[in-house]
Amino acid sequence: MPTNWDFQWVKDVIRSSEIFISEHVIRELLAERVTLGRIISVMSSGKVIEVHTHPQREPFYVALGFEGAKPLHVMFAGSTESGLSVLIVYEPALPMWVDPQTRSRFEEENMKSRKRNCPFCTGIMKPVMVGNFDYRLDGRLYVVKDVPAELCEQCGEKYIRLETARKIETLASAARPEELETVIVLRYPVE
Repeated sequence: MPTNWDFQWVKDVIRSSEIFISEHVIRELLAERVTLGRIISVMSSGKVIEVHTHPQREPFYVALGFEGAKPLHVMFAGSTESGLSVLIVYEPALPMWVDPQTRSRFEEENMKSRKRNCPFCTGIMKPVMVGNFDYRLDGRLYVVKDVPAELCEQCGEKYIRLETARKIETLASAARPEELETVIVLRYPVE
């Protein structure tokens, strides 16, 4: 990580409003776990703790910022020419992070041993547990909780293994929900 990291280009892009937000980040916003103001603050004045590069893609960055004592990681990619894409936001915690700036040994070893890359963007895939995996089928919304998956660290695309998909298919065909939750529906205003 360069010690003389300059956020000026990020600030310039933020001023131009050329920012694109991933679906993952929208979910975090809707759940009120983070705000756009906090994300922009981390990107414009936080500390870049990792830079990931790929020969065919723009680099992406992991920035760390704090709101009081509460840490936030913002993973973003982009340039002055292409704008910024906010890929993922999360609070760093075990088992991946020992503290907000230090990956755990388990995570470092796991990163070194990975061989699978995202078929869309060639980013590195990492195992995750998806809290709510939702999809629509025949006009009904289904939510499957605690699904083991792989997440692309670059573009945020999620993948599940065939056996996991079979289990979800069996659950959906049985259509016996374990619990019911209220779904809040918001309509984006069309002008």
